[in-house]
Amino acid sequence: MKSRLVRNACWIVPALLLAACGGGGGGGGTAATTTTTTTASQLVITDSNAQAVAAEVLETSTNIDAAQIGTGIVTAVQVETGGPSNAVLLAAVARDLLSKSTGPALATGATVTRNCQFGGTLVVTDTSASATVATAGDQFSVVATNCLDPLGNTGTQVLLNGTMTLTVQSGSFDSSSSTFPKNVTLRLVATNFSVTQGGVKSTSNGDLTIGIAEPNANDSNLSLSSTSLSNTVEKSGVSHTITLKDYTHSVNVTSTQATVSITATVESNNVRFGSGVFNYQLSTLSPVVITSSGYTAGGLKVAASHSGLQLAVVPTNNFSLQVDTNGDGGFESTNSVSRAQLEALI
Repeated sequence: MKSRLVRNACWIVPALLLAACGGGGGGGGTAATTTTTTTASQLVITDSNAQAVAAEVLETSTNIDAAQIGTGIVTAVQVETGGPSNAVLLAAVARDLLSKSTGPALATGATVTRNCQFGGTLVVTDTSASATVATAGDQFSVVATNCLDPLGNTGTQVLLNGTMTLTVQSGSFDSSSSTFPKNVTLRLVATNFSVTQGGVKSTSNGDLTIGIAEPNANDSNLSLSSTSLSNTVEKSGVSHTITLKDYTHSVNVTSTQATVSITATVESNNVRFGSGVFNYQLSTLSPVVITSSGYTAGGLKVAASHSGLQLAVVPTNNFSLQVDTNGDGGFESTNSVSRAQLEALI
């Protein structure tokens, strides 16, 4: 199974900075909003839905097929297996668009239309004081219309539609410099921005702040946050929407492992929970550690309506699932569950 979130995180941290020379002059844009009449109900966790909840929170936090750490890291962006929450995928797409669309030709703030390699267009606006250094206030925006292009460096074709704006909030980055540390903070706003590959369409709306730090040439730290970021995945005629509110996410990457932490209020229309939209609180018991072998340590916690669960890694790629069905703080059941079992519920 193709890896997405952590694999993309490992790729995006150093690579985005190499491409972050674009964007210019001005504000950070207005966060996208969507109109909905659906009111989220608090999720009630039971023994019958606990594994589905565990699968969703693991997917949201790390993507359960993302364990490609080490020498096999980061050569592509993959979306075809269709995880419901792809903030790092969104950042990775932003990186790739920056690398294709920035440069001296746009340094004066011109708006140009670029023909995509296999059809469609990108309308790009990009201003910058320098063709190589990203500085606070620089802004990059793109409107994609049926843009079919290779993404990353594998040549895999993806179809892009919608609008994305990326602003440098703080820090700077010189792509030609070998001096460390390097730090930059970017703000992304997506408006019906979709990525389609392999029959899976992922559409994002909302804001995402992306903090990138490279203390040295080998290590990278990615921090993500959002007031509200919604992602809808459509696959085989079925859609699944997750909205992350008051969201913070960190992915710290070395040559041997990724360490992941997350907090968020999650709203989900996962049909395995019932009919409607349900919310719950997601947090990290201890940072989840992923190596080339898979999940090796860490745990996640879900607080719901008078109920909750804890999912702890039992090395390697197995988990202890403890379920509190009455909200008294005790656990009425404890079961072992494998990574494969959770994958089957996504």
